[in-house]
Amino acid sequence: MSQFIGFLQVKLSDDEDAEKIDLLYHLLAISIKDFKDSEIKDHYLTYCEVLIINEIATLLAGEGQVDRAILLLNGIYENRDNLRITPVERYRLFPRPMITLYRLLMKKAEYERAAEIGEYVLDHCRQYTNFTCAPRVTYDLAVCYHKMGKEPQVYRPMIKLAYYTARAIEQHELAEKINKEYQVR
Repeated sequence: MSQFIGFLQVKLSDDEDAEKIDLLYHLLAISIKDFKDSEIKDHYLTYCEVLIINEIATLLAGEGQVDRAILLLNGIYENRDNLRITPVERYRLFPRPMITLYRLLMKKAEYERAAEIGEYVLDHCRQYTNFTCAPRVTYDLAVCYHKMGKEPQVYRPMIKLAYYTARAIEQHELAEKINKEYQVR
């Protein structure tokens, strides 16, 4: 519990990102001694540890350390079946680190890997009936396919699905962005 309280304090603090990163690593040391970015797969992570690692990765990416952020998030992705989290925690938590991961990969133009993870996130959303992120994930997946040179008949239906789903659940800004880029209407 103290780890989670500490996480919230760091998250809400006005400290510089580099200082937050150091504090978050210190919080991880409460439960994982000698934590190493490249050894995430060796740990059965808890809900709080995943939250902390995701926050570290987000801050690292903001500091320009995208490769290190990807390493952390990829460790969570590869270890996704060995997490010590309940189904409710998986429902609430798990799309976030994976969305961050595939978006970072998209920024690096690693579209095939981003698409693989995007497909996983979309399946996760369906399995846990968490449809709030589905329009964005569907759109990003279609963009990956488009950038990979897939035929329009592969990605255009996904564009339309993302557009109409975004409209249906009142994500109008996303729907307008999709329409502007791909002229759905």
